[in-house]
Amino acid sequence: MSSSYTENPLEKQEADSEEMFLMTRYIPFRVSKQIATPNSTFMEKLIEHLEGVVIYLDIKGFTSIVNGYMQSGRDVAELRNTLSDYYSVIIETVREFGGSVFQFAGDSILICFDRFPTETNDDTFRRALGAMILVLELSDNYNTVSQKYINFSLHPKIGMGQGDFFQVMVGSRGSYITPVLAGTAVVQAVKMEEMCTRQEIVISPSAYQSACNIGLGANFAEVEGFYHLADIPEGFANTVERPDWVDQYEWFSHPEFYSRAFSFVNPVIWNQIKNNVEGFDGDYREVTCCMVRFDGVFPELITEDSIADGYVRMNEIYETMQVLAERFYSYCGKPDLSDKGIVFPVFFGMPTAIEDKESAAILFADAIIKEEKKTLIEKLKELLKD
Repeated sequence: MSSSYTENPLEKQEADSEEMFLMTRYIPFRVSKQIATPNSTFMEKLIEHLEGVVIYLDIKGFTSIVNGYMQSGRDVAELRNTLSDYYSVIIETVREFGGSVFQFAGDSILICFDRFPTETNDDTFRRALGAMILVLELSDNYNTVSQKYINFSLHPKIGMGQGDFFQVMVGSRGSYITPVLAGTAVVQAVKMEEMCTRQEIVISPSAYQSACNIGLGANFAEVEGFYHLADIPEGFANTVERPDWVDQYEWFSHPEFYSRAFSFVNPVIWNQIKNNVEGFDGDYREVTCCMVRFDGVFPELITEDSIADGYVRMNEIYETMQVLAERFYSYCGKPDLSDKGIVFPVFFGMPTAIEDKESAAILFADAIIKEEKKTLIEKLKELLKD
């Protein structure tokens, strides 16, 4: 496996619209809108301060659902189609309300609704809440229909945080760029999801203030300082004004769009696109996962200065992870930036099957530790010279 691309998109005369459509499925919606803007200066904003609502959505009992399904010996294609249909509904609902899915991690999704220039914070909360209430309603409808064909249902747990956060571009156009979210609202969303015990919505105190401002304070019940949506207002989602609908295919006619979008696609994903592996389609495999955490880069209360100070170091870590993942024939997913530092999931055995996955993971982990020690020694030598 190589991180170099098989062709140069800048030299491509005509890009296939379906190919570009598949590329956009791996790029957050707000980023796609940025790169579709003529004369866009999106790469000048490596760290972009945003305000709004961040959502962490997780499916209750997902691992046991998948394991139970596979142990039953049923066709994995049925499970694949079910998950594809379900998550497609969620993604389209999020986009309908102007939100963006930034990251998948197994069954969990990280979503942002950044505040539009013409909006108040309360307006943004209304959009985000309307989308998530509709997700709950659609989940119930989906489960009612799907239970006729499968023996499980999918119930989302939804945590919502509101406030400041950042869109951070890591990587480079020489390899590829990965947009990630970091900041207080992200940490809040993750903590709120942890408070969910069933299919429900739990919001942070700052989000609850917006709920009160739009007249929904009584619909939430406080439990140990967290606010659970106890009474869903009937027809609320239908009262929320949606942003103008965007035809993504119009973007594809912009000369710059293809090369810009190409800069955001992981080479492994690019090979899947070229081989017509679409969307969430895939197969069930046994893999080995190595979780790599780097402490001390981002504190829980992230500021623009703290991110700027750590940005160069973060990019060094990111490049190191990608290079070593390539060397050991593994796939390094998007980093998770939160109060835990920077966490990378690295998978051995997907999308390309390899022998002795466990040994490869151990060797990879050893190489990461040695690389970090080498970096620390070099930095100490530089300090001693000074």
